[in-house]
Amino acid sequence: MPFSGWRGTLAAGPDFRYPPRATHLPSLPPARQPNGDAKSISVSPHLGVPSAGGRVYNDAMIAALYVEKGGCYAGLPNIDLWCEARDARLYAGPHPVVAHPPCSRWCRLAGLVEARWGHKRGEDGGCFHSALESVRKWGGVLEHPAYTDAFAAFGVPSPETGLPGWQRTLDGGWITYVEQHAYGHPAKKATWLYAFGLDDPPPLRWTFVRDNESTALVSWCGNHVKSGETRPRVGKKVASATPIAFRDVLLDIARRCR
Repeated sequence: MPFSGWRGTLAAGPDFRYPPRATHLPSLPPARQPNGDAKSISVSPHLGVPSAGGRVYNDAMIAALYVEKGGCYAGLPNIDLWCEARDARLYAGPHPVVAHPPCSRWCRLAGLVEARWGHKRGEDGGCFHSALESVRKWGGVLEHPAYTDAFAAFGVPSPETGLPGWQRTLDGGWITYVEQHAYGHPAKKATWLYAFGLDDPPPLRWTFVRDNESTALVSWCGNHVKSGETRPRVGKKVASATPIAFRDVLLDIARRCR
């Protein structure tokens, strides 16, 4: 989660600097799920292992959307960097994308943000809508905190927690639950991914830890932790950072898109 202002899990009202977009966003392609059931999925029998002969275009240009100007995507070759100044909602292709849309209006802290600062849940200036549209149109992967309300709001099924492997959605996409702790993040950082435009997503590190087994906490409120908790609490910048190893996996997913 590379951009603390747009994206940080702990981002509160004053940190959300992204203004409402004045222009109309086109409608998303229909999810094509029967009866509007956002939870209907078919689970692939494989765990995302690439098929024999599958090609990975390691030199393909990738658009990194909603990322920090000086963050982990900066300076990489063949990366079209869309930081706050460029406004990733305006991205019009043609490259596959890795999208990190803001989460503070959708995550499990959204209610706290609304109660404290009055910012309504789901009012993110159209960022998630635009990111999802870009993934579906150009191919790529979207990353958001696990249990985000945005998936249900836009008809994306929720991945099953603790289930290793990719799950196929009825719109032709892929979803999965993964923990960034497995890629070097000090906190558990449970994450949902939605990928579109590829036949075989790569395998991930589907290793899971209990909430009390990570080496750090992202909660800053004493009321949200058990008595006697001694683990360090990471700040917003560290909490929102994407581990380099996880960034590389996301880029690999995007480069497999047709």
